[in-house]
Amino acid sequence: MNFKTVSSIGQLIFAGIGAIAAVASTIDSIKNGDKRAAITGTYAGKSAVDETAKRYNRTLGGYIIEEPDQN
Repeated sequence: MNFKTVSSIGQLIFAGIGAIAAVASTIDSIKNGDKRAAITGTYAGKSAVDETAKRYNRTLGGYIIEEPDQN
C-alpha cells in the first residue's frame, strides 16, 4: 500500500469516529434536553424572583415583602 491509500483509510476511520460522536451527541441532546431546559427555566425564575425582591422589596405578584424587625 502506498501513502495515499493509507491516508485515505485513516481519513475514513476518523470520519466514521466523528459521525458516531455526532450521532451520540444528538441522541444525548434529545434524551436530556427537557431536563436541561427545566433546570435552566427554574434557575431563571429564581433569579427573576430574587432580583425583583431585592430591587422593589416585592414579589413577582406585587406583594410587599415585610422586613423583619432589627431589635
